[in-house]
Amino acid sequence: MATELQIKQIIANIAPYAQMYAKRYGYPFCSPCIAQALQESLGKYNGLSLLAYKYNNYHGIKGYPAWHGGLVSMSTGEEYTPGTITKVNSYFCVFKDVQNAMEEYYLFLERNKRYSNLKACKTPEEYIQTIVNDKYCTSSTYVTNCIAKINKYNLKQYDNGSLPIPTTPTQIVVDRTQFYAPGQIYTTKSNLYVRNEADGDKQLIT
Repeated sequence: MATELQIKQIIANIAPYAQMYAKRYGYPFCSPCIAQALQESLGKYNGLSLLAYKYNNYHGIKGYPAWHGGLVSMSTGEEYTPGTITKVNSYFCVFKDVQNAMEEYYLFLERNKRYSNLKACKTPEEYIQTIVNDKYCTSSTYVTNCIAKINKYNLKQYDNGSLPIPTTPTQIVVDRTQFYAPGQIYTTKSNLYVRNEADGDKQLIT
């Protein structure tokens, strides 16, 4: 699962684009977009799910009639009955990068008129409740989980202002502080050897 460091870096990658496209397409907030991405896409692949890591689909957007791009079939869980997860295979959209993924989130809303009421929402919390009412997902805990992420990571700070667009996405790294602490001494399970040059003799580090 994603570490806190990885989550912060994922937010740093997403936020500038979520902010830019929310404004471009007339949505009052971008914090719900970021929270939904965290809800849908955190996992074990450098902090991301396979769908987000390999196919740049951060919001679990499935193929729909107005989508004419690539698709990938993956297993997912649907909560048709509260408390019961049903495993199904679905076709998900494939996006080229994180910027494209954030724009396609808003284009998905634009192309599906049942989401037109989102632009009238007065708060991010109302937005999350409304998008669930509009049948964005089947999870019975989606609203609670997304709002919790908005609060935990202070995502409302991105609803105003204009973040600079990064030239390259922030690298997602493994938080090694969970394994090793600075200033401590550790013993390796086997001897370590080094060579002073490519074809030199190996020397034991002591």
